[in-house]
Amino acid sequence: MLQHKTLDTAHVAVGYLSDWIRSAAIGDRLVYAVGDLQKDRRLANPLDQVAGKARSLQREGLVHLFQRRRGRYVFEYLIVRRRPENSNH
Repeated sequence: MLQHKTLDTAHVAVGYLSDWIRSAAIGDRLVYAVGDLQKDRRLANPLDQVAGKARSLQREGLVHLFQRRRGRYVFEYLIVRRRPENSNH
């Protein structure tokens, strides 16, 4: 699923993240990057785009963002589809 690698971070493409959010059910989760996104995104535009898209979806209230430590300077970045705040379901 992590089709790309930029610097030391494996990640999905921005288009994949956009497609995923359209079809994801509430509670679905996706690992969208593995590595040190905080460090590597400053050095590489593709990572900055993926991280920016995830943050944008969070600001829109569509997802929660999490990270888990997998090792020294290695994190797993997760996005979880949430129920929109204005939803009555």
